Amino acid sequence: MIVLRTMGKPNDNEIRFDPILREWVIVAQNRTVRPVLGKTFTNEEPKYTCPFCPDAPEGAGQWVVKALPNRFPALSTETKGNFTDNTLMYDFYQRRPGKGNCEVLLYSQDHNKTLGDLTISNIIALIELWKERLEFNMNIEELKYSFIFENRGEIIGVTLAHPHGQMYSFPFIPPRIEKAVESSKSYWDEHHSCLFCKVVETELTDKSRIIEENDDFVAFIPYFAKWPLETHIYPKQHYSYISQIPSSQSENFASIIKRTIQRLDKLYGFIMPYVFSHHNAPYNMGNYDHFHYHIEIYPPYRAKDRIKFIAGVEMGTHTFINPTNPQENAKNLRDIKLNE
Repeated sequence: MIVLRTMGKPNDNEIRFDPILREWVIVAQNRTVRPVLGKTFTNEEPKYTCPFCPDAPEGAGQWVVKALPNRFPALSTETKGNFTDNTLMYDFYQRRPGKGNCEVLLYSQDHNKTLGDLTISNIIALIELWKERLEFNMNIEELKYSFIFENRGEIIGVTLAHPHGQMYSFPFIPPRIEKAVESSKSYWDEHHSCLFCKVVETELTDKSRIIEENDDFVAFIPYFAKWPLETHIYPKQHYSYISQIPSSQSENFASIIKRTIQRLDKLYGFIMPYVFSHHNAPYNMGNYDHFHYHIEIYPPYRAKDRIKFIAGVEMGTHTFINPTNPQENAKNLRDIKLNE
């Protein structure tokens, strides 16, 4: 495992406050020039069309998984000033420096692999990389939340097809995470137990929405799924951060990730586009023992030839409409025969 600790270049990105919804918005104009699929990245010999493959500088060397600074970061630790430096615009709008950290996490040297194709040992190495990078960013006092994710598929907006994910580390808690944190804290205070553990307990009892299960983890389409094929992976034991999961559980963790992705990929006979997201607790802001680490996967398909678009009601009100039945979708995924 090779990790490059060099951060991204300084940029003019900034963070603006929405006074109506009371949430931060990142303005990252440098993102418009990031690499795209099919582009040749050098005019000299040897030429390469993927910057992460072994024949390109960023993919060179011997490695299984690898972390790189994002060359087009939305947030950077090298941005001048502190996140607390507040500037008023028009004597009303708030603007702050685009502080943070954005990294690229490479899954494999093989350009044509997907997460479901990787060996268990490769996925275990990836799990260790996720843990290492989370812990690294948790030690930067100004940062408060790290979001590990993978965008897969052109329909999701992926600009480079090489198997990789990313990590965005924020100087604030993103609004969706903040809402989940507040809910889990309220439940913890009232019931003296974990809200997420209750969700897992309920799904394990009902069983109709479970897709995969082993001794340490369970994967299911939640009762309240917003996307038709939305799939969650939870450790059965309570951990607030992926870095707390012991190495003794890594094989089962890798196995359930691989098998869950394989089911999604076999459902319609093509590699399923998705957003694959890790939900860790915030940090550097107090005690978050009430939060339960888990993974959420959002595929955009609602049928083999139909996409669920985020449009009027969802965009305008942030209220999702799921046009399918979670139990039926889970059964369809569960019934897929995998090669053992």
